[in-house]
Amino acid sequence: MDHRLLDILACPLCKGPLVHHREQQVLVCRADRLAFPIKDGIPVMLEEEARVLTADDPLLTRWALGRACTASSFPRVTPRHGCRASR
Repeated sequence: MDHRLLDILACPLCKGPLVHHREQQVLVCRADRLAFPIKDGIPVMLEEEARVLTADDPLLTRWALGRACTASSFPRVTPRHGCRASR
């Protein structure tokens, strides 16, 4: 997946950053604890298609984020109003 596309993609729910996990073929929103699938190289950014992640899911760990991130950098984001993590 092109890192330039990753730089402009955001979570459709909270507009927060996404982390690309190449091996699992998903884009992860930590704030909403969702994993959006990538099918045939195309990210499926629909909430209905996303997998809900548990708090202890390895895709949410800081180690996994540092290893999986392919974009140049992501800003630190705190949960916004409306995000599932802040409820």
